[in-house]
Amino acid sequence: MLLMAALAVWQGRPVPVPEPPLQRLGCVSFAHPESALVFGRRPPVRQADLERELTRLRPWTDCIRIYSSDPRQAEVLPLARKLGLKVLLGAWINSHADTSHADLDSAIALARRYPGTVTALVVGNEVLTVKEMPIAALLPYLDEARRRSPVPVTIAEVWSVWLTYPQLADHVDFIGAHILPYWDGAPLSLPAALAEVETALQKVERRFPGKPILIAETGWPSGGRAKGGLAPGQVEQARFVRGVAALAARHGWRINLVEAYDQPWKRIPEGVAGGTWGLFDSAGRPKFAFAGAAVPERRWPLPLATTLLLGLWGGWRYGRRAWRAAALAPVLGALVGWQSLFLLDWVAGWGRAALALALLGGSLRMAWRGLRALARTETLAIPPPWAVAALWRRPGAVARALAEPGGLLCLYQCGALLLCLGESWQGPSDYYSLVLASPALAAALTGRAARPGPWSRRFGLLLALGGPFSIALSGGVVLQAWCWALVVLGLALPLLRRDQPGASSVSTSSRKRSHSADRSTSSSRALSTSPAMKARSMALNICPTRWAPALKAAPAAE
Repeated sequence: MLLMAALAVWQGRPVPVPEPPLQRLGCVSFAHPESALVFGRRPPVRQADLERELTRLRPWTDCIRIYSSDPRQAEVLPLARKLGLKVLLGAWINSHADTSHADLDSAIALARRYPGTVTALVVGNEVLTVKEMPIAALLPYLDEARRRSPVPVTIAEVWSVWLTYPQLADHVDFIGAHILPYWDGAPLSLPAALAEVETALQKVERRFPGKPILIAETGWPSGGRAKGGLAPGQVEQARFVRGVAALAARHGWRINLVEAYDQPWKRIPEGVAGGTWGLFDSAGRPKFAFAGAAVPERRWPLPLATTLLLGLWGGWRYGRRAWRAAALAPVLGALVGWQSLFLLDWVAGWGRAALALALLGGSLRMAWRGLRALARTETLAIPPPWAVAALWRRPGAVARALAEPGGLLCLYQCGALLLCLGESWQGPSDYYSLVLASPALAAALTGRAARPGPWSRRFGLLLALGGPFSIALSGGVVLQAWCWALVVLGLALPLLRRDQPGASSVSTSSRKRSHSADRSTSSSRALSTSPAMKARSMALNICPTRWAPALKAAPAAE
């Protein structure tokens, strides 16, 4: 318990970070931070909230970048003028000509209405990067903007796109280049990421000598999946921001940092990392100061509390008579606490919030039943997926089956396999090691296959191979991938070994239900062998821990 508690406290220690030579950033991308629970809806924004959010940025910068000129974004301009902030105003250009022209007209009108506040127009954001439209259709927008705009005009694209389409430079007043090492490659260290920024900008400078250049986006996330040998984090984010500020001071660069506030909606298309690029979280709390030490995890008291609570409960409940369960309790408590923090960063909308609560509840249930089984030297009998699928005629029986510890573990195994298969299709967006860690630990220590057989072992082998596959995709240097491989192996382990002879059932109530189920199974077979009666028989037998009678009543699967 002391080790797990020390780990949580260690995550809250101040870490020294080199001081930046500048006390302010050149510019910061700004968008109103919406709650993680309002994904898909855009509630009205109060002027007082916007003013408070912009005021927080004054110690950091005197310039903001906004990406559109629609009425919602335009509300920022009078407040920016009031607070003395300069604005890089965006016009959102896409394949829809009517909305693109409307946003461009609005941007030009706002630039004329707020002289001295709007300092440049950014006409389009990564239009060519995401192949929203061909360059021939894009250039007329840039030419029209330069003809009508009272301020300089550019387009923001990934730096490599400027090298691919050098003709863009003839249609803008300055270069707007995005340099994002986290998305562009797989840096093995933070110095390598900063060197990538420097190298990329030097390539653009050599290709367009004499052309003014703005780093229109650069930054680092404070959470999410690791890339290369470097994981996102608040300390890493602080080091990157200060490192970029040092490069800007050394070379005289203009930079725009992405972004001011975390945007939870980005967690859907980009994973956890997409929603954690802000200097402030979505509630307006700063992640680190512009100077001074940074803390790896500001929310460390939560895993500390769960570690102590479950550890003390395990010591009181089991003590010396079941020392293995007592020793495992604080470990499971720590895993539940860190899982809670991951799910807080993962939630985007009410649907994900409900799923997060279900996952957290499942982990707590598995922690409790795993400790109980370990203390009583019992096993959790895990059915094969096709045994649960055989109950499709009776949804209530499926729900009761999955509510049992063995059924829950079966569900976790299927979910882990789907996540592994998803990696092969589109690559990993996040590693869900913390979500499945406590069920995997319970499965590895107390789980057994309800009916060992060739198909169960093949399913377990396929699941176990998902771990090495993730390691291979990551290049073997991502610690998160190795942790995921251990979690997957823990879930697969019960399917790769036979049930121990003489192992007792999970609980007394399960024994009672099991004996009742045996009698019900015998009577149902005597009455009928129809699929409906077989499903009913399985429903009665699948909920207790004795899955073998249910499998006998199921269609042949193995």
